[in-house]
Amino acid sequence: MPLANWGHNDGGIEKEAHLILAVEKETKMPLYFRYVAGNIGDVSTITTTIREIKKFGVVATLSIVDAGYYSEII
Repeated sequence: MPLANWGHNDGGIEKEAHLILAVEKETKMPLYFRYVAGNIGDVSTITTTIREIKKFGVVATLSIVDAGYYSEII
């Protein structure tokens, strides 16, 4: 996959791509998705995601994110 990039996983190094997904709380229907390459754990990943879903009028009331993300409310 062209967007895969090297990342750390279970003590090893391998090609990775990560899925970012937003779903509607009641219906569980997908509202937004995108993928990013490799083991990107910086604040720009989550801030870009929130900025993009706001363009569609989506208000995030709950977020589940992997460890390592900055947790200030945006």
